[in-house]
Amino acid sequence: MRDLIGEAWEQDNLLPHIEDDLRIGAFQMSNLKERFFSRVDRNGINGCWIWTGRLDRYGYGRMRADKDNTTAHRVSYEIHKGPIPEGLQIDHLCCVRKCVNPDHLEAVTASVNGLRAQARLGRLPTWESLYRDLYKQVYGEQVTEHEWRQDAQQRRRRLGL
Repeated sequence: MRDLIGEAWEQDNLLPHIEDDLRIGAFQMSNLKERFFSRVDRNGINGCWIWTGRLDRYGYGRMRADKDNTTAHRVSYEIHKGPIPEGLQIDHLCCVRKCVNPDHLEAVTASVNGLRAQARLGRLPTWESLYRDLYKQVYGEQVTEHEWRQDAQQRRRRLGL
């Protein structure tokens, strides 16, 4: 911390309560890991590691890393899996915004992340409704639910799904 702030700051007590949260860039990765894990409860439901530190208004964990305020799940991903590939976002496979378990995090494109979020909220049509609509386009509106479901089941069997 002395390298970043300088002894004058410490002597004058201008920043007496600075935690390493403010300037993580000068600290080693081990200190980042220590700070990270001090705010993680690994006993969450379904294997989630719950972030116990500060949350933003959307419910995501927040912390300082490399002079930036960033989300805790991104820090977790980088600690455990390495750098996040450029242009990708981190998706919570468990749908728990406070979760920082690296096994529950996946780097995906923004479009995949958005589609998954919509599907989890039930806003995207299921394969059944898509198949029903397609079947009715091909065979007409008079098709019964039993007919298109039976056809879908046979196709799945043939494809080994």
